[in-house]
This record gives sequence, structure tokens and C-alpha cells, in this order.
Amino acid sequence: MGRHWPAGELVDDAEARWLGAAVVVDALENSADRRALNLRGLLHVRELSGR
Repeated sequence: MGRHWPAGELVDDAEARWLGAAVVVDALENSADRRALNLRGLLHVRELSGR
């Protein structure tokens, strides 16, 4: 998955495979990162901030 983010290091060190993540609030600004991480969130931060 890559060593540019801390969880990726854990996955690499365990010689495992990243499947994705689920979060309550998604605050990623870049949708390409969201797709690369296979991230799913219940809410996006813009829904909470009213932007």
C-alpha cells in the first residue's frame, strides 16, 4: 500500500494486504486519496461544517 501514511507502514510490516477503512467522519480533501485507500465514511466533514 505504501509507506507514505502510518497505517500503510503497519500493513507492510505485517506483510498483509490493505482492504480499506470505515470512518465516522471523512475529512479527506482529495477524492483520489479516498479511492486509493478504499475509504468509506458515514459523513463528510463539509456536512458538519455547513460548507
